[in-house]
Amino acid sequence: YTLKVLLVAGSELPVVRARGSVKASEMRLVVSIGRRCTENSIEFSWRPVTRGVATWNELLWIPSIELPVVIDDIPDICLHLEAKHPSKGKGRLVCFARIPAARLLRKQFDTAEPIWESLRREPGTGITAPGINPGAVLTQIAFALRQDALELNWPPDAKVLNKAQKTAPYCVRVYVYQAKNLPSSDEDGMLDAYVKVRFRGEKLKTKVASKTTAPLFYETLQFQSHELPIDKRYGP
Repeated sequence: YTLKVLLVAGSELPVVRARGSVKASEMRLVVSIGRRCTENSIEFSWRPVTRGVATWNELLWIPSIELPVVIDDIPDICLHLEAKHPSKGKGRLVCFARIPAARLLRKQFDTAEPIWESLRREPGTGITAPGINPGAVLTQIAFALRQDALELNWPPDAKVLNKAQKTAPYCVRVYVYQAKNLPSSDEDGMLDAYVKVRFRGEKLKTKVASKTTAPLFYETLQFQSHELPIDKRYGP
């Protein structure tokens, strides 16, 4: 089999800091299939995380992996987001995602599309607290039999990377109108409501509508001048 992975970016990633440090740890993504080892894993570069956003734009691949012929016997493809240990330089697992290999095999190389993969918190490490959003990573993954991969029309690496790297400034507007039937939080059956919107590490929120479960906002929240890929499939 052949596995090819384009890692574009991460969004809403948790901020991990080493004990006694105010600086956020760098992160990397490790993609593996089956037992994690050098032959079956792809390790992307360490990248800084700023307000939950990290950018990679890296394309790596494993040209040949020995796996079962029967599709149902092929293990899942695992994405592991790791935080860099400040002194040891090793990775500490923060969150993960599992992708069924059969799903990717059905798409083949020529129809692989960029997808935001939602991550799940790894509870065993204790690095992130419960309730923390583990974020998502934008990947384009192609997986096929090695012979099929040689015959299928996967675009040239430079062309794929160019689609992810070619950007332009965008303005994002969010129109917030109203809500209804919100659960109360006060003893009088009301609440003080507001709407918070996050986009690429930036947070905006509406004014507070007091003492109501059906607030009216009618506000426009605007995120200014974000550099985003021109090809919308690679955008956040």
